[in-house]
Amino acid sequence: MKVAIAGAGSVGTAIAGDLHAAGHEVLLIERNLPERWAGKRLADLSVPGEVTLVSVTRAGAVRLDFADLVGQDGDVLHLMVTEGALARFQQRLIGTAAVSEEGAG
Repeated sequence: MKVAIAGAGSVGTAIAGDLHAAGHEVLLIERNLPERWAGKRLADLSVPGEVTLVSVTRAGAVRLDFADLVGQDGDVLHLMVTEGALARFQQRLIGTAAVSEEGAG
């Protein structure tokens, strides 16, 4: 399996090491929280089997308690993303997919 991890901090690096040791192909990346996600529940970024929020860096501190954490300006997201889902995740994060879905309704 090919996996992308958004965030090369201590958590992302540890997960990447475990996945690589298990024979998976791993890519490390990280993303700043877009303004459109401020005030929204960050756990909603996860998509089972495709995107997993691993941690959030807020004000220089890594947060692992993100189940009910709401996005704030300046948050840095650390995610694990399958390579096949990376483009869809990018579109969802910046809002282009949401615009086309709303227009189709």
